[in-house]
Amino acid sequence: MPLGSRTNIVLTKNEKRQKKAIGLKKREMHSLLLRYPTLFLFSCVFLLGIAGGAVVGGFTKGILLEKLDFLFHASYLCRSTDACSTIFISSFASSFVFALAFLLMALSVWGFLCIPILLFFRGFGAGLTGGYLYITFGWKGFFYHFLTILPGACLCGIALLLAAKESWKISHCIRMQKQPDYTLFFNRFGIVLCLLFLSALLDMGTNFCFAGLFSFDI
Repeated sequence: MPLGSRTNIVLTKNEKRQKKAIGLKKREMHSLLLRYPTLFLFSCVFLLGIAGGAVVGGFTKGILLEKLDFLFHASYLCRSTDACSTIFISSFASSFVFALAFLLMALSVWGFLCIPILLFFRGFGAGLTGGYLYITFGWKGFFYHFLTILPGACLCGIALLLAAKESWKISHCIRMQKQPDYTLFFNRFGIVLCLLFLSALLDMGTNFCFAGLFSFDI
């Protein structure tokens, strides 16, 4: 058999394998979407909030971040100057406020309608700091955000997405006059609080390791 024909056969087999692998990945993604449609929808809402916050953050002033620090732990100046214990408390408190809001919405008949709005608002706050730092300080702001803020923010975002999903299920059950499984709900909410605690620890650790490498003078 000519060498060119053998090469074509090998290429054809590789292409078939690649197409088969792509097909399997598509089926897996489709299966995940069918199993977790609410989580996927909430993730999209959260990411839209981050994108909106990043855009607005590029045109805002640092004073806005100071005013929103309690809700979003957004002040990069406080992160750079506060003690590690203060950073941990501020980080956990800001995320706990949203977790508590999701808990209260779970117990409301119409809470499931407000949950996406609250998720968008939290995502907006997460993107606000990143957009401001990058537009104002360029690559230094980007790397500061990537090393110091983003790790804890990602874990916090995952925890709040899980909280939103569980809250929506309970609120929807109440609306449909079904009996919610409160035991399972509070157990899972305990896991959410543990994740928020870990995200605050991670926030404190990354700040301790990397915040001293950056200085911001406007």
